[in-house]
Amino acid sequence: MKVAISLPDNLFEDAERLVREAGTTRSELYRMALEHYIARHDTDRIREAIDSALKNIEAPETDFANAAARRVLERSEW
Repeated sequence: MKVAISLPDNLFEDAERLVREAGTTRSELYRMALEHYIARHDTDRIREAIDSALKNIEAPETDFANAAARRVLERSEW
């Protein structure tokens, strides 16, 4: 799919420099940047990855551990 976007000149120039240095295409650079952004900000995907990892950990659940984990997560910036 083709998409047209507007960028500030300095951001475009920085992106062009990265394209040359990486030996890639502009489309590939923007695709990778968007994938990284989505991966960092898609809380459902992050939660699924954490849940999946936790399923592989054999640790007994306790009320104390659950409460402590909840407090840590509530204080974390997502």
